[in-house]
Amino acid sequence: MREAALKKAILYLSIPLALFMLTLSLALVFGPGRVTADTPSPPVYTLKDDGGYPALFQSGKSLPLRTYPSIYTHLLPSQDAEALQNGIAVEDEEELRRLIEDFGG
Repeated sequence: MREAALKKAILYLSIPLALFMLTLSLALVFGPGRVTADTPSPPVYTLKDDGGYPALFQSGKSLPLRTYPSIYTHLLPSQDAEALQNGIAVEDEEELRRLIEDFGG
């Protein structure tokens, strides 16, 4: 009788333990630390003011890839000039083209 009660207790304790282990495993595999397609990636380029002109920088680099000397930052509307001072994240060529067109280039 005592052996049957012990087996029953072990069974009742092993079920929650198994569910806990399954939950933990799923959290590790699909948890918030995992990078998915929905996770935004950092911008590849930054458009910012460089000596009075907009310049395109690769993220993490200090030298510009390209400068736009036909656009004078100080002649832009104050909101645009301030955005260039802070740096504008640019994801792709289409976004860069649109920004340069908006600035008059």
